[in-house]
Amino acid sequence: MIEPASLAGTRLQDKVILVTGSTTGIGEGMARLIAHEGARVMIHGRETDAAQKVAADVEGDAALVIGTLEIQERLRRSFE
Repeated sequence: MIEPASLAGTRLQDKVILVTGSTTGIGEGMARLIAHEGARVMIHGRETDAAQKVAADVEGDAALVIGTLEIQERLRRSFE
């Protein structure tokens, strides 16, 4: 169900969401949608340039997580 336009941009307010593989394709689209809905987005990918481009283009606040997700400490520090 599609929400009324008056709710757009607030449904995910005060949430932080990590979108893996968000530098291209479906992941990038999800990151953009999630940011549009008000969440702080963590852009993840292996290529810094691509991640920086997406982060600069999304609405609102975005952080970058470059590389694999094996190092969980990096995720924790991204929004400190």
